[in-house]
Amino acid sequence: SDAAFARKFCVIKHSHQTIAMATITSNEELETVNKIIHKFNQQMKDELHDANPCGNPEGHLKFHFQGLNTLNSEDPRKCKVLFTKPSSQSDSWTLKILQNYYEKFITEFQDIGIPTEGSRNDLLFHVTLINNRPLGNDRNSFIEASNIVEDFRDFDFGYVVNPGFELVSRVRY
Repeated sequence: SDAAFARKFCVIKHSHQTIAMATITSNEELETVNKIIHKFNQQMKDELHDANPCGNPEGHLKFHFQGLNTLNSEDPRKCKVLFTKPSSQSDSWTLKILQNYYEKFITEFQDIGIPTEGSRNDLLFHVTLINNRPLGNDRNSFIEASNIVEDFRDFDFGYVVNPGFELVSRVRY
């Protein structure tokens, strides 16, 4: 049923691109992470505005998304995550900027002792569309998405303008 389907998924209010994971265990750490986000948002806006003041006065990143993918090339008949990636129509310069900020976030979090996932060198740039990864111990929770992947394999999601970074919780409410 639809209600059973909805209960299996984390509620994410907006589609998002995960730049860096951080395990925040106190209000002090939360305040510190928010300051880092604010600092990097300002740096990015200044950088983008300085590079193209007439074409990007707000200093926003813009990406074109197309296609549907499964995480780690999972079988769509038994997968946990569906996502879209930037198409070749996205400017490679803006993708490099995002990679740079990924590295900055990881370094900053590690330098101040905030636990983060830093084993990857490259950002897996994507927007999560469906996430069925369990938050508990249920490792056998999958979705059958072969029809979705077949119907939307080359779907054009269009352009997304990103005004900056924000903190998103992965906790069920």
